[in-house]
Amino acid sequence: MASLKSFKLYSVLTLLSGLFLFVAWVLFTFGFFKRDYSSAPYYIPIYLDYFGAILLLFALIGFYLYHLNSSGKFLTFSFIIGITGTILSLGMKYLGLFVNPYINKIAPNVLSAPPESPLIEGMVLSFLVYAIGVILIGINIMKSKKLPFLGGLVFAVSPFFEFVPVAGVPLNSLLLGLALVYLGVSLYRKDSAVSPS
Repeated sequence: MASLKSFKLYSVLTLLSGLFLFVAWVLFTFGFFKRDYSSAPYYIPIYLDYFGAILLLFALIGFYLYHLNSSGKFLTFSFIIGITGTILSLGMKYLGLFVNPYINKIAPNVLSAPPESPLIEGMVLSFLVYAIGVILIGINIMKSKKLPFLGGLVFAVSPFFEFVPVAGVPLNSLLLGLALVYLGVSLYRKDSAVSPS
């Protein structure tokens, strides 16, 4: 059973994950950093997004532990899919952060070409597993009623906004970031976190 200190830590990591994703979305959306693979400042929001996604893994662990005694096998299944999908999406983000600058140096035309097979299949598979995991975990949060229903709802619907851009930037990072901030603050404030049931 997790202690109050570990839940406070998970809640802070959840909050930070949301803040990083939110700030990265704002920086991209309002064009503070233009797409230029040779420019160091361009990578600031990409790093923020990447670290936000890494911290999302800890947020998912915190949600799992907090709901562990109340949701059963559906929670465990959701958690496994959510962690797997987040890890797969981190792989795709890793490409953008570390591989694209190298490709830009040796073959800049590759980055301007549309992606082809098997990259397309990998991207679609990563997104689908990630989306299903986030949706299932959001449903668990809503069902348990231990954390705010609205936070779980926004968390669950965020993957659908991957295809709704604002200034060319998908809304899903904004919604996911806001949901994580809200859920992180709520988890931090829970006095019953010492003994979740």
